[in-house]
Amino acid sequence: MTQANFNGNGYVEVEMLDLPSGDEDGQDSFSQGDESASFSSSTSESATKPITATTTTSRSPSSPTNSSSQLLLSWSSSPTAISELLHPDTNYPDLVDWLASEEEELVFCFNKDLYQQTCTPSTGFFKACVEYVNSNFKITEELLAYVKSTQIAKPSTIGLITTNSENEKNTISRLVDDALVSVLQNLSQLIETPVETDEEIAENEKLQDAVVILKCFESTFFNTMVRTKPEIIMEWVNRFDPQPPTEIVNEVVVNEPQSYLHPLFWKHIISKLAMRGLFKQLDEILQHSDYKELEELCNPLFTAIEDFRNLMSMYSSYALNGQFARWKLLACEYRDSLADVKSLVHEEGENPKYQIILSQLFDIACLISGMEKTIAAHSENWYDMYLALSLYQIRDDEEVFKYFFEASILEKPPPPPHQSTTSSSSSSSSMLAPKNGEQDLDAMTEECLLNILKGNLMKALETVYYLSPATAAYLSLFMDLKKLLEGYYTSQVLHSTANSDNLKKTASEYFLTRHAYNNLDIHELVPVGIGLLANPTLNKRSSSKNLNLQTIASFLPHYNVVENEDLEWALTVCADLGLTSTARDLYFQAGLQALENGYLYEALNNFVNCYDPLEVSGSLHQEGLRKIHYVIWEIIFTDSLVNNSPIDDELINNIVDGEIDIQLHPIIQQSISPYAVLKEYFSSLSTEKTTVEPSSLSKIIHLLKFQYMPKKFRPLLLGQFLLFLRSEVELQIPDLIIMIELIDNYEGDVTGNDKRDGEQLFAYSVAEYKQNIDSDGEQQQLNKLDWREDVVPSSSPTVDDLLALLRRKVSERIAKVFIE
Repeated sequence: MTQANFNGNGYVEVEMLDLPSGDEDGQDSFSQGDESASFSSSTSESATKPITATTTTSRSPSSPTNSSSQLLLSWSSSPTAISELLHPDTNYPDLVDWLASEEEELVFCFNKDLYQQTCTPSTGFFKACVEYVNSNFKITEELLAYVKSTQIAKPSTIGLITTNSENEKNTISRLVDDALVSVLQNLSQLIETPVETDEEIAENEKLQDAVVILKCFESTFFNTMVRTKPEIIMEWVNRFDPQPPTEIVNEVVVNEPQSYLHPLFWKHIISKLAMRGLFKQLDEILQHSDYKELEELCNPLFTAIEDFRNLMSMYSSYALNGQFARWKLLACEYRDSLADVKSLVHEEGENPKYQIILSQLFDIACLISGMEKTIAAHSENWYDMYLALSLYQIRDDEEVFKYFFEASILEKPPPPPHQSTTSSSSSSSSMLAPKNGEQDLDAMTEECLLNILKGNLMKALETVYYLSPATAAYLSLFMDLKKLLEGYYTSQVLHSTANSDNLKKTASEYFLTRHAYNNLDIHELVPVGIGLLANPTLNKRSSSKNLNLQTIASFLPHYNVVENEDLEWALTVCADLGLTSTARDLYFQAGLQALENGYLYEALNNFVNCYDPLEVSGSLHQEGLRKIHYVIWEIIFTDSLVNNSPIDDELINNIVDGEIDIQLHPIIQQSISPYAVLKEYFSSLSTEKTTVEPSSLSKIIHLLKFQYMPKKFRPLLLGQFLLFLRSEVELQIPDLIIMIELIDNYEGDVTGNDKRDGEQLFAYSVAEYKQNIDSDGEQQQLNKLDWREDVVPSSSPTVDDLLALLRRKVSERIAKVFIE
């Protein structure tokens, strides 16, 4: 290779780079078995053929394939319905089988069609789902950063947590609890997003049930403050089954002016609000029930209701400040005091309705004082009773909640588990198939709540996955960090081999890997997918770590680079992970995109960055150079020569003129040198001049003698001689002799396709000139230094006509010189 002398003012010698030699299929020394190549180079050799963009001409060389590459990305296609986006149906192994297998790994299946369609704007609900995943990923990143900082050098063989002290373990446990609460907050915000289609409504309903389940998880496993546990239980119970029914509230409270006298008021509204811990609503309904008229009509009953209202308003402040025992004592005293109130009301012979109200109020007093039989009598189902016992029997003791649950399901047996009605084809793994299909979300959610409280955590995680795969992924991580799933891993057999690091597979690795793969199919979530696959705290097993690197290397060349920031991010990933060859693939794709958008210098700069002079990082070290030559010759040089003027690209022209301080890559500097010479020549043909400078002839001669000059350009370059053969231009005999030699060389050397392509370019250039004249009458005055003016009089001039005209004019000039 030789280099041109580029100085911004011109080119003394003009030469081009040779195309690198290599096999036609694009295999380089590494793909043929170079054991010395680094892992970073080998990583992207297993990628699929890069996706090539459609350029502006069919002359673009096609991308060579790497036939020796192992295919990592298998292709699939699916509809872009919201359900498909949120619940991708891909053929991955079952969790149980994957955990039990020593060798089986999760291999990425890229849904190219789905990915391409997610690059365009979508609905507000889907955007909210994307934001939900992004927010959860940030929460997880911060959590894992702390986990990593506390890990000792020796890797743990039983879980993700390895700390130096009990305090650090407690801190991690508290941070995990906080992370789950943050995910719950994000999920609650997501379900508030307006939905438009039936599918979005269905997905929103699933997410609402997911909130209930996560709240149950929080109250059972992710809350170290026992004092607040009943309030969390209250949240998920009331969200799952809101009580009292709106219809009864409207009938009794809204439609009745004296609602406290209604037969259902105390038994079905106030008692239910007390059971559910809805103290604020209870107080508001009492306030608007018109019971205050009893102050005049039946003062003892009025006082009893006032005391009840005050007692319930104090519950939260007492309970959350560790004074529940004191509040319960007040509740018991209140219950006992109602006996005296009953006798007073009876003695005064008051309205019989007052006796009924007092009896119902006494029943509620027994309930809030923690009497189990009364609570059971007022409970419609097991979770009603479980919540009421948690609120009113004993607080601040973790062990009693197990008894509350067992007593509740014994007193109020739950419905039997639903059998699966879903066909095996509806899910990629049987373990993750919903137990009751799409038919009854409430029944499935209730069964999941029971599984959580019974300790069947993998079944509960299965349900969360059905409702929201993204949520299940982060929940599984939190569960593993809490070591809640250790019992499921005891059956794994560890093998000490050269390829094993004695680390167990975990459910969180499975779900997070699938979540990462799903994110790679959604353009806006690609950074999350890459972040999860590249996180060293999540991926400790050497086999999964290597597979994840290969997956990233295989996927990134397919990443849709829309803006420079996208490319910079992807290149940063490559730099961090040592994916040299993948970075070159990315530069190549960016070059194609820039070329498609008409940014020629940006395209050249990207193509040159994918060129590898050492030829060790894949086939693109050849293809990048081919693209550079294509841009220079087929776009820039062709456009300029055909139109007989510099190309209409201000940046390219300023670069070759040296008006912009840009440090050109040597390959671009060499490759663009022929155009720089041509541009300098055209710049000398000022429209203000009527005669060409004889000194400019040397530039055309240099180009015609340039050994890498495509032969199809020679006719248009030879046509420039017509300007110098005009009578007003003084030429010497040596110049005329060189012209004759170059004409003879063309006629003797150019045949076949080169001759045909040259004739087509010549005809196109002349036709463009004629069209410009026809569309603009002033064009004739602006093209005095355009050689095509001399051949236009002919109706359809050809290259042979040009050569004949040149020979005649050269002969005339030679004769004239001899005569003079």
